[in-house]
Amino acid sequence: MSTTVNQICRICGLPDGVDVESSDYNERWTVRCPICGDFTITQSVINRGLDRATRHQLSAWTRAKKEAGQAAPLISQDTFDAIVSSFPNYSVADKQRLLIQILAEKTSHPGESVFLDYRSLSPCVWASGAEEVRYLAKALCDRRLLEFTHKLGDRCQITPAGWDYLDNVESRTLDSSQAFVAMWFDPSMDSAWIDGIKPALERAGYMPYRVDNDLANLGRIDAKIEVEIKRSRFLVADVTGGRQGVYYEAGYAMGLGLPVIWSVNSDHKDDMHFDTQQYKHIIWDTAEDLAQELEALVIAAIGEK
Repeated sequence: MSTTVNQICRICGLPDGVDVESSDYNERWTVRCPICGDFTITQSVINRGLDRATRHQLSAWTRAKKEAGQAAPLISQDTFDAIVSSFPNYSVADKQRLLIQILAEKTSHPGESVFLDYRSLSPCVWASGAEEVRYLAKALCDRRLLEFTHKLGDRCQITPAGWDYLDNVESRTLDSSQAFVAMWFDPSMDSAWIDGIKPALERAGYMPYRVDNDLANLGRIDAKIEVEIKRSRFLVADVTGGRQGVYYEAGYAMGLGLPVIWSVNSDHKDDMHFDTQQYKHIIWDTAEDLAQELEALVIAAIGEK
């Protein structure tokens, strides 16, 4: 049974234009918010006392699902840690790139002046709020990629240099269906790949990529790895065996702002590097366990493709 309740977004707190329904005796809140998009969140997650930074990131994450046309996600105790660990770590430059790309999508022709709704744009660029978006817009103006067309700074247009930047920028696409897999290439891990990681990613709608399986790879292996990580939507890092290459590839992906999903065999969990132990890991005993948990985690944190 669902009931309509006070119309306040459970993530951003917006009181206007929000539709909220409760179910399971007020344990689940289904929210449709013009800022955060559509999502369901449990009261147990709300009771954790979400800090301001986490709320902003959750808002950005749910809005990204909405913009990608994905189903409204469920934020629960079971999925919360995986969702948080999947948040991209965008730099200021990354956020500026996202902002100008969004403004380009809103521009019907070069020279058009578009409205800057700073609050609404905030989750789209993973910003901490309207103030940060205003800063990003000013930074783009200082770089002569944008120019304000109104004295209040609420309208702008992309400059010729801005269009050149958009033509030349080497941006990752969030529409990528590739998932890069970093793992130990040892025969003992064959089952983990064949019966675990590969089918889990495929069932979630993604194409798993392992550099050792690429028959076209005839050049520098390090360059190929970097290119393919850039082409991927996210990275799966299985740290079983403690291979340095796996940690490097995961760190490279995180530096690009890509989500990283961690896993490790239970016999090797005590060997994990201390710098990454704070991240949630899938701790698996069998390849079948790995497949089941990885598929669920990818769908919860990244979304089905």
